[in-house]
Amino acid sequence: MCWADRHGPALRLFRLLSATALLAAAGIADAAAPVFMVLDASVNGAPSRLLMTVIRHPDGSFQAKAGELRALRIRVDGATGDERWVALDAIPGLRARYDEQHQAIDLQVADISLAPYVLGLGGRRRVTDLSLIRPTPGVVLNYGLFAAAASQQPSTLSGNFEAIGMTPLGNLSTSALYNSQAGSQSAGQQERTVRLDSAWRRVDPQAVRSYAVGDFVSGALGWSSAIRMAGLQVQSAFRQRADLVTWALPQFSGSAALPSTLDMYVNSMKVFSGQVPVGPFELQAPPFISGGDVRIVTTDANGRQLEVTQPYYVAPGLLRAGLSEYSLDIGAPRRRYGSASADYDALLAGAGSWRLGLDERTTVDTNVQATTDGLRLAGLGLVRAVGGYGAVTLAGSTSSYRSETAGYLKIQGDAQFHGVRAYLGAERAGERYYDLARVSLLREALQRQSAEPWTDLSARASAIDRAGLNFQPWFDAATSIGLNYSRIEGPQQRFRMLNLSVARRLGAGLSAYLTAYRDLEDRRNYGLYATLSFTLGGNARGSVGVERSGGRNSLAQQLSGNTGSGQGTLNWQLSDREYSQGDAWRSAALGWRASFADLRAQVDRIGPLTRTSAQVNGSLVAAGGDVFAANRIGEAFAIVHNAGPDTEIRQGGARVAVANSRGNALLPQLQPYSETTISIDPTGLPVGWEPEATQRVVAAAWRQGSIADFGVKPSFGAVVVLQDPLGQPLPVGRMVQVEGSAQAAMLGHDGEVYLKGLAADNRVSVDLGAGASCSAAFAYRADDRTLPSIGPLTCR
Repeated sequence: MCWADRHGPALRLFRLLSATALLAAAGIADAAAPVFMVLDASVNGAPSRLLMTVIRHPDGSFQAKAGELRALRIRVDGATGDERWVALDAIPGLRARYDEQHQAIDLQVADISLAPYVLGLGGRRRVTDLSLIRPTPGVVLNYGLFAAAASQQPSTLSGNFEAIGMTPLGNLSTSALYNSQAGSQSAGQQERTVRLDSAWRRVDPQAVRSYAVGDFVSGALGWSSAIRMAGLQVQSAFRQRADLVTWALPQFSGSAALPSTLDMYVNSMKVFSGQVPVGPFELQAPPFISGGDVRIVTTDANGRQLEVTQPYYVAPGLLRAGLSEYSLDIGAPRRRYGSASADYDALLAGAGSWRLGLDERTTVDTNVQATTDGLRLAGLGLVRAVGGYGAVTLAGSTSSYRSETAGYLKIQGDAQFHGVRAYLGAERAGERYYDLARVSLLREALQRQSAEPWTDLSARASAIDRAGLNFQPWFDAATSIGLNYSRIEGPQQRFRMLNLSVARRLGAGLSAYLTAYRDLEDRRNYGLYATLSFTLGGNARGSVGVERSGGRNSLAQQLSGNTGSGQGTLNWQLSDREYSQGDAWRSAALGWRASFADLRAQVDRIGPLTRTSAQVNGSLVAAGGDVFAANRIGEAFAIVHNAGPDTEIRQGGARVAVANSRGNALLPQLQPYSETTISIDPTGLPVGWEPEATQRVVAAAWRQGSIADFGVKPSFGAVVVLQDPLGQPLPVGRMVQVEGSAQAAMLGHDGEVYLKGLAADNRVSVDLGAGASCSAAFAYRADDRTLPSIGPLTCR
């Protein structure tokens, strides 16, 4: 029996009325004229559970609305409006079969005219509802303080500070370092403050674009370098919009002749099972699966199975088709960052980079750089996926500076095959190849009147080769092995290193690690590290390791643990390292993550010397009508209002804070432009307090805050017991109204009713039905410990 038959006479009446209305609207009365019909639609014999309005012409052909065809996944010209009529015989590969008895139409459609049925497997993150973002003006001061005192050494005090002014038009920020040393022999007290960055930055989440004026780091590609500048920057803001997936995700497709069950296996592990309708389908793999072999098994309604196996590889350098990233930077290069507050080069520099996803398998990029003293640089790059097994990166650029022209070339291959990951790459740069970073170094050396300014550029490598292999042995899936080779050659140095790493799970909470290196240029330079780590229960861990490096041996032991990760938790660490030559090093540390800051104290002993240190990291925030001392603010934060005094607050299901006596709290770590669920536990509220909601979903802009208001307040409620003049409880279900208030409630058993919003003196009236009523008066006094019970009161 088809779906239409199961709905019986009601559906037939609906079809009759619909067809009559359509005929009347069209003015059609002639039996030889086209006929409007409402039919039960199926595609390739599979019911769609959709009704389709069609026009049947005397020659037996049909027309249908474009929007209804699209709902059946039938491809229609995108320029055709949903209400336009489309001739079915004009669609390639489509045949319509009309079933007059069941008032149904079956559309036999070839795959070429069916849009794929897309199954999202989690790869496309949920895009944030930007209407949740409401900028909260305010000021943030992030700080970190470190103090240390050691025997026979001067005491030190250092700090780092960052001030942020938050406005709807963007953020104003500045940061600085402070260092003070007392008790040195050369001077009594030495103090120094260095400014780091000062800038205004605005992020436009709709356009996914950011603007900066002031200090910034220039944009760069995987094969170009970045420098610090002061000026103007315009760049895409995908780094701030973590809810947007930029990389190309592999897609797997197929076609089902009948409705089928689809199972997907990745490296022999089932990761998805679901239903697919008739026709072509596409699966979008989740991004956390980086590569391997995928096997897709479809089982149709008749039990027939079709199995397809193919390799796939997710290349991080690939962008989604049609997506572009860019950065445009112009300004003066910054020099001696961290040691000078305002050392800028007296020239104007510009840089631009751009990446574009041509398709899901190809991404191109380009980089240009220039300065007013003659630097000209241009380069192109390409990332191309290769057959589901890996990707190839090619890049090249040429530069001209002070009549010197040279080039740069990079080639790299990354692959994964049956669980074995490998990479191989090489970079070459001419001796006189210049970019913004190298020009800035050269100009600084010339300004210092260095006798040999070229020596300041010796860190620039002219040749870099890298190769690596990572795999799990086929005979032992619990072991991971990595082998890496690197070669770096510069004007005055040559470096070749071979590294081996082995990790193995030995059991529950027990793992072993082995790392070894060998300098192929200096055979005497080698090292070996072996570590055994284990869990002790109660969030405690330990490790024991041996090391051979620098010509001496050492034995290291460590114990660490914590009581949790939220506010009010403790963490501790004990360390000991014994050397075959030299003094032993021992350390003990204790940390406390308070609501107002993160505190840590540590004692170190090296031979006869003892050093004690203390560290405080936190923030001061003035926003949302309140001032908070909190942990260091990250890229976004939330302010909780009216959660109730001392109420437990959860973020994403994890306990992270406790509200203060005013019911407010600050949550310092949110991901910008991502929806975050914040909830409270109402069971801990004082008696008689009620929240407007126990859960809020918020989103905050980059380096700004958002407010989650739970509306907790005293209900001023009580249980009132009402009886008639004969002492009998009033009937169940009668409505009780507090006079002078909108509060009303229904009587329960035994004459009890719960009333809220009570004043010191109250009068209630009760509707007894048939036009009769009665009233009673009573006094009220709130009690935070118990819910007041008033009465019995006689209602007269």
